[in-house]
Order: sequence, then C-alpha cells, then structure tokens
Amino acid sequence: MSEPTWPQKKQETVLELFNLALTERPDDIFIDMVGDTRTFRQVEHEANGLAHGLQARGVKTGDTVCGLTDTSMDSLVIWFAVNKLGAIWVPINSALKGEFLRHQIEDCGAKLMVADSRYVERVQLIAERLKTLEVLYVRGDTPAGGAGALKVSSFETLRNRRTDTPEAEPVKPRDLSLIIYTSGTTGRRKDAASATITSATMRASNPGRPGGSRAIVCGSRFRCFTWVAWAPA
Repeated sequence: MSEPTWPQKKQETVLELFNLALTERPDDIFIDMVGDTRTFRQVEHEANGLAHGLQARGVKTGDTVCGLTDTSMDSLVIWFAVNKLGAIWVPINSALKGEFLRHQIEDCGAKLMVADSRYVERVQLIAERLKTLEVLYVRGDTPAGGAGALKVSSFETLRNRRTDTPEAEPVKPRDLSLIIYTSGTTGRRKDAASATITSATMRASNPGRPGGSRAIVCGSRFRCFTWVAWAPA
C-alpha cells in the first residue's frame, strides 16, 4: 500500500499547531464558549494538570479514555490532556443508554471514563456487563461507592497542580487523536478514527486564515468539538 500524501511540506499534529500559537501569543483568547474564556496559556496549564493526573493513573500512549459529557470547557481541555500522553479521546453520544452505550464503552477498550453526574446512573446500570472499564470519574456531584467492580471517583481528583508538560512518547502525525462512533443507521455503530494531522491539512486548505491565533468551537450532539486553531504566519 502506498503512503498517503499531504498538501503541506511539514506535517503538524494537533499539539504542534497549538504550541505554535501558544509560543507566539500565549495570552490571546483561544476559546470563548458563551462567555467562558481561556487563553492559550490557561488551556496549556489546565491540560497539563489533567495529563499528569491521568498519567499517574496509568494512562499511556495508545490507550483510550472515553467521555459521556455535555459540551463544556472540561470536555475540550481533557481532549488535549489525553493527546499529550499519546492517548485517544473517545467522546460518546450523551443520548445513548443500555446496550448501545455498553457497546461503545466496550468496543473502544477504555479503562477510564469521564461522565457528567446526570449520566452516572446509565453507566451504573450496565456496570456488570462492562469488562474493561475500571474507573468512572464524575464531573459534578459524585455518588458514594461504585457499581460492582467499577470504581467511582470525582473528576476533580484528576486535576494536578503541575503545569509542566508531562513526559511521554512524542505524538506523531499519524497517531490517533480521536475516535467518534457513527450514528449506526445501517447497523451497529462503527468507530471513525481521526489522526492528529487533521488540523494541519485543515490549515493547509485555508490559506486565507485570519491574522490572530483563535479557535472556533462548536459543540455537537456527540459532545465533541469541531475547532480551528490558527497558528501564527
């Protein structure tokens, strides 16, 4: 099989593109989510803190971490945190329940999951049928105890005060960044993977990018984000 070709001379990962803007304009606004804003520097520090917390719990290159959350700043930051470790973020459609939810959690092979408090009961109801998931980290009010072998803990315990970038294997352009499952209109939902080079090809196809380093963020029903980070010229 022939190697794929890319439109730009240098292949850039999501993190490399972000770091270009971080170096040039660290205090510019990166995200504005209905008035909840973060600069490039703030996102970097928050993502590093979560990455250290995830790494301390065994997350490493190639692992998957799944999420059942509403659109939020944490949902974006944890994607960066997971990718900093060379791991893969798997956002799950928050409308799923029962067997549909169980299939996606099991299929992606995640041992750790992040969920908003209002979705915890859905996970607990299928906990006995989850063979790989070990710990559920809850955003918001955390219920006491767990569900069978599944441990439940507060998402806040993942936050670490360290703001330096954690040591991990370098992320390469073809490494996976994200897995999103299809709607399943023709059968069981299938996973669609996205490599870390996606943002670079997007940038190359938009030569008339704006002068500032800014991201456009949209939340979808899958609680994932479509965003564009414009690096300095």
